[in-house]
Amino acid sequence: MVINLGDYPAGAILDFKWNTNAVAGESITRATNGSIRIYKGNSAVERTSAAGITDTEDFDALTGLHHLRIDLSDNTDAGFYAAGNEYQVVLVGAVIDGKTINAVIAIFSIERANGILALIKDATNGLTAIKNAVNTVDDFVDTEVAAIKAATDQLAFTAGNVHSRVVTMATGAITADAAAVDFGAEVADAVWDEPLAGHLTAGTAGKAMQIARAQGAGKWAIVGDVLTVYDLDAVTVVATLTLTPAGGPYTARAP
Repeated sequence: MVINLGDYPAGAILDFKWNTNAVAGESITRATNGSIRIYKGNSAVERTSAAGITDTEDFDALTGLHHLRIDLSDNTDAGFYAAGNEYQVVLVGAVIDGKTINAVIAIFSIERANGILALIKDATNGLTAIKNAVNTVDDFVDTEVAAIKAATDQLAFTAGNVHSRVVTMATGAITADAAAVDFGAEVADAVWDEPLAGHLTAGTAGKAMQIARAQGAGKWAIVGDVLTVYDLDAVTVVATLTLTPAGGPYTARAP
């Protein structure tokens, strides 16, 4: 029976055992060992060298049980062992039970085309290609993470400045105590330093203060039962009020 050893990577070592039997079936040794030949594909030209081939007869002192080792890294016959090829191991000229035997012992392949090993080692879609793709993605992620970290490192957060569940602010950032002082001063300055020209919205405190100031220090005039109040420049009108009763003497202004 021919032993199918399977598919091997280039440079591997094959080890397998095979038997010799008498015509009646019992195990017997080889009267003449014969030789081991290895053929490639359908070529009639066998490997020219027996280097790297070890044939051990009656292995472990067991009659009729033999061990064969083939070193695929042996390149004595240059280029004979190559990926993508099928091989046959043949016993030639052995004498067993008085009979001369030529027989195929085993078959094997080296990274056979479209086999698992060939696909795994394929430069386009194999493990190396996958590894390179993963490395590319990994490098991209590392670059992006570094960019994100560089950006977030610029955020000024430090412990105690925000809620404990929120990332902390850096030293010198605004604290609650600082905000109580600084914000108050900033808001006050913004309100009281607002130019009078900015107090234009009727009904606001700022507008009322502008009118009060103008009434106390600005120009005002009554024409036809209408009181006109001017700003300090005596030109800008800040309010007009209709007085009652008509024609005076005035005791109130119309609503």
